[in-house]
Amino acid sequence: MRAAAAAHQGRAPGAGDADAPDQLGAWQAVAIPGATCGRGAPFKYYLSASARPDAGIFFLLNGGGACLKDGRAPAGAAGIGKSLYCMDFPNFEDTVMSDAVFTGLASGLVGNAIPHFNRADAANPFRDFHFAAVPYCTGDVFAGGMAAPYDYDPDPGATFEVTHRGHLNFLGVVEDMYRRYPADVPVVLSGMSAGGFGAIYNFPEVIERWPRTVLIPDSGIAPPQPQSLLAREGARVADRWGARGRLPAYCATDDCLGDTQRLLAAHAAQWDGRAGPWRPFGYLASQQDATLADYLEISKCGYQLGLRRALGRPQPPNLRAYIPATDKHVFSFVIDPANPLGGARPFTSRGGVGVLAWFRQVATAASADALPPDAVDPWLGCNATFLPAAWGMAAPR
Repeated sequence: MRAAAAAHQGRAPGAGDADAPDQLGAWQAVAIPGATCGRGAPFKYYLSASARPDAGIFFLLNGGGACLKDGRAPAGAAGIGKSLYCMDFPNFEDTVMSDAVFTGLASGLVGNAIPHFNRADAANPFRDFHFAAVPYCTGDVFAGGMAAPYDYDPDPGATFEVTHRGHLNFLGVVEDMYRRYPADVPVVLSGMSAGGFGAIYNFPEVIERWPRTVLIPDSGIAPPQPQSLLAREGARVADRWGARGRLPAYCATDDCLGDTQRLLAAHAAQWDGRAGPWRPFGYLASQQDATLADYLEISKCGYQLGLRRALGRPQPPNLRAYIPATDKHVFSFVIDPANPLGGARPFTSRGGVGVLAWFRQVATAASADALPPDAVDPWLGCNATFLPAAWGMAAPR
């Protein structure tokens, strides 16, 4: 698998400008030769190296939506409904995980905005880790493995070419980090929004190299809803992107493409201590995630019912859920844009559970006894009168 991925990159594993000395603590941009964003711009990731030789690694994949539909958006479309059309997708270059933020004047605020990367916080168990911030610019939730572009423009006389190679880009990052830090160290794999989906899809590649990997995606859950866009179109889009190869043998059916909670649970079941080493898993998902509901083309109520159905299924004992009563999207980015110097304000659920403390307890758990319980608030009011009967509501766990 690694050799094939390296061939896709057109380079030997770990090659590139990675031979430059690490700038300890400071953020540095690392180019991956041959890797590109969806519309051809060069791809790079951002590394903050630890001074500790035995340091762990924290991968954080950025978000930014997904483009799932051909052509331009119809007249009158706006917001997420517009960005679902690839010719109107705005994120083929990441403006957040970028040179301007990570290597420019704003780099000193990264730890305020993303507490996982805060080296000044004595309570942060990851403060001495190597940090890898992975931009998102391919529109494919880090699942694409395309070597040639696809033309989204229906006009036979025009082209709008996109190469969905998000998986290959991330695999280049993984190979570069593995060349630098091949020791058996603890690894946290997380991502926000589209990056949360990407963390779930790419988990096998990471744990293959670092067996002590923990997977905790943030707002990357597409729950079981048969009418959602991912359930309806996921298999077709995955075929186009060359993404079916992302699915492991233990969860290789279409429902593992369109139901990422199922795929996450399947990962956890493989690492529950019976067939292999025990590893902890967790996920963050708001009850009525307004952003994901729009991307999935379901209501917030429909999203909530899907989560309740997922929780009603038998869950591996090493998987924990943080599901607060809110429609908030993404918990790992905590800075207030109106007051960027005000510091981090991590989310606390109505039940009084702080997301940061909960995340850290899952990520550092050495046994099932050390895991926190599920943090599921009392469910928000949800009128299911007009939803299809097939959507049904499972009893919450």
